[in-house]
Amino acid sequence: MQGGVGRYCKNLVNSLRNEDLEVLVVCNELGEGDFSGISPYNTNNSEVLLRLVKEVEPDLVHVQYEQGLYGLHLDPIDPRRTTTNIEFFYNHCRVPIVSTLHSVYTFGQWMRLIVPLENRTFGRIGTLLGMAYDYWTHLLNYESFTSLVKQKIGPNLDIVYQITISHLFGSENKKSKWKMEYEDTIYKIYDWDRNLAGYFFPKYDLVETPNSGDIDGEEEEEEEELIEKLNKSHEKVRGGNILFPMIKLNLLDKEEGIDLDYTIDALELNLQRSRAWKQWLQQNHRKFAIIGNAVCTSREDRNMLSIVLGVDSNIILGEKETLIALTPLLDELHGVGLL
Repeated sequence: MQGGVGRYCKNLVNSLRNEDLEVLVVCNELGEGDFSGISPYNTNNSEVLLRLVKEVEPDLVHVQYEQGLYGLHLDPIDPRRTTTNIEFFYNHCRVPIVSTLHSVYTFGQWMRLIVPLENRTFGRIGTLLGMAYDYWTHLLNYESFTSLVKQKIGPNLDIVYQITISHLFGSENKKSKWKMEYEDTIYKIYDWDRNLAGYFFPKYDLVETPNSGDIDGEEEEEEEELIEKLNKSHEKVRGGNILFPMIKLNLLDKEEGIDLDYTIDALELNLQRSRAWKQWLQQNHRKFAIIGNAVCTSREDRNMLSIVLGVDSNIILGEKETLIALTPLLDELHGVGLL
């Protein structure tokens, strides 16, 4: 099973079957389920599922609710007509349904889903018209899209959960999806796939002392020794700087001349992401004690711009302790699509 939804489903099924529970999976013809017949393009998905429920008589139905997998239709005129081809099943199934919600967005995240698609027939005008149509349908349908999610939650209409089953079952069960490694006075932050996600530079308040002999060499050696002692003894520091990747230009690695339209589209996408960072900082800098920010070029990739956040809060040194302190920030940035 490819993709996040398939992976979540596979881990969940394997875990439930390990508990000697009978689990039957319904998917499309390309999947590895027990039944097939549903797809984003099948307008009869609900009928297929209702027929299977009647035949199998399960105690419980679990739906991996990713709207795009069930033919999401955003109506450009009447948002009340926005729907998927599985809503009829929800309304008529007589067996209890549990839903895993995979696509829950804030308004900003919802609008950032729009990407320019090249129109080879009408060129740039066609691309711009397509983007205008997408912006309009997304703007018009945000509330109706969100209502589809809220209907799956039941009476708690003011609460929207995004449930990640892989955190609960299967080989991906972890206490934290982030990892922290200390190396040469700094902390490297890795995601759950061991991809480098950022760096943390603690603010070491070191007191300078006069030395004799080779001052530069001795002071540097003494400073490194002192920093090592601070980390090994898990001392407390007052924040530091965190570096994250911000945008990838996808321009400077082109050996040949770059098409002007491609350049404009690439810069517009990066401008949107830069504005998303600015908006997030304006809304959350107090929550995470962020006292400043700066943008710099990456040393390893000239196409990459990184953002440095200054954090002013008490942090205990050590891989485990520092990770605990920074995890809320990492989770927040990941949740809004910035990390």
